[in-house]
Amino acid sequence: MRYSVNMLLNKLKYIVLFLICLPNNVAGQHTHNVVLWGEGGYNSMLTNSDLLQSQGGIGYGAGLGYEFNYKKFVFQTGAGISKNNSAFLMNDFVYSTPLVDSEGDNYTGNFSFSGTEEKYDFTNINIPIMVGFRSKKVFVLAGVKAGFNLSGQTKLTTTVTSTGTYPQFIDDFENMPDHYFYTESEQYHYPAALALNVSAAFEAGFLLWKYIEGRPTYRLSAYFDYGLKNIHNGKFSNNLVFPKSGTTVFEPQLNSFLMSDIFQTKDLNSLMVGVRLTVRFGIRGQVDCKCDFYHDYSKRPKAKRRY
Repeated sequence: MRYSVNMLLNKLKYIVLFLICLPNNVAGQHTHNVVLWGEGGYNSMLTNSDLLQSQGGIGYGAGLGYEFNYKKFVFQTGAGISKNNSAFLMNDFVYSTPLVDSEGDNYTGNFSFSGTEEKYDFTNINIPIMVGFRSKKVFVLAGVKAGFNLSGQTKLTTTVTSTGTYPQFIDDFENMPDHYFYTESEQYHYPAALALNVSAAFEAGFLLWKYIEGRPTYRLSAYFDYGLKNIHNGKFSNNLVFPKSGTTVFEPQLNSFLMSDIFQTKDLNSLMVGVRLTVRFGIRGQVDCKCDFYHDYSKRPKAKRRY
């Protein structure tokens, strides 16, 4: 009976010690980290307009954030700045409008636009909220990312050929520079802005080198961000083709696609795919509660047997 009581008290002692040390051991299983990242890859804007074809460009950026690890669970947030370059290529089209020449004759002016492309350069602030899992070598994160546009500009280039259709003549008038029938290249620059962007974000990668306590860790990953909402800001300045100012005869000018009537009924979404290098600095390591001795059964005091 004494043997049973002593053994029971012994076990009870270790159970109490385990419960006392449990909070510290749980705390010791999580870490707080500062993360720095640089990224780059393919960037594009997508639209459901039949007039435009998306042309990808280069996107790159950097950021600073916070990462919390608890066992295999990962939570990450922060803020980053990115430069996103993309373009739209427009299908060739003809714009026709009734005009009157210098002699008072009515005719139809035909303006053929070809090779029309608008390039975009945007600067954005992005705030990710990511959760995921990690192992010793690989990790997976998923979440959402909010993007705030800081600035933007466009460069629109096209080649326009002008001809005239007179009802009293069979053939169109063309290649007559003195009568404003000619071919020329045009280039326009416009400011641009985007609405709030909310993207679904996914990232997966691996540890580059073996983890060493007290030193930064380096991770290489692939990431994918897809815009969930229309990022057009709903502002329009003119139709796609409008009269050029400061001229005595009609000369067409192309408006920015984003500010024209093209997007009055169409959506604009973002896409980013690339590679990210992350450096993680631990700001709080595991807490050593000095209670791990109960895992080593060889150090347990042996109960004396009494007969």
